[in-house]
Amino acid sequence: MKWTVVQRRIREIWPKIEEFVPEPSKGRRRRPTTYTASDAFEAMLYLLWHNRSMRAYPSAACLCRTVSPWLEPRTLDKLWAGYLAELSKKELLAWRVQIDRYRQGKRKHGGFSLAVSWCLVLWRGLEDICEDRGIDPALSRE
Repeated sequence: MKWTVVQRRIREIWPKIEEFVPEPSKGRRRRPTTYTASDAFEAMLYLLWHNRSMRAYPSAACLCRTVSPWLEPRTLDKLWAGYLAELSKKELLAWRVQIDRYRQGKRKHGGFSLAVSWCLVLWRGLEDICEDRGIDPALSRE
């Protein structure tokens, strides 16, 4: 499956899952964030899909600032689960292959990837929904 197909689906599904994104904090003044929540979610999935390091992304620090507040309230878990719930069996299998490759350490590019911090969350969510829909884990290893 090509990234453009995945990207189109992310953009179709986003309105259904954006409710999980918390309001930005109004506390301390921080550097401005140039990513919208939808752009940040798409960027993280891009990094994972292409097995790219965070350093390969044009403005990694800005992406980190956008996504970091999502870790503690489990926002990423909710976004990922909501996204997966909308996918077809074919799309779920494609993600299964990508995450399997990532988990096996078959990295194309070196360096730290933001996806590492939530890869297990992604895997658990994908494993659960595949099990619910009757998708055999062995199918992803073709």
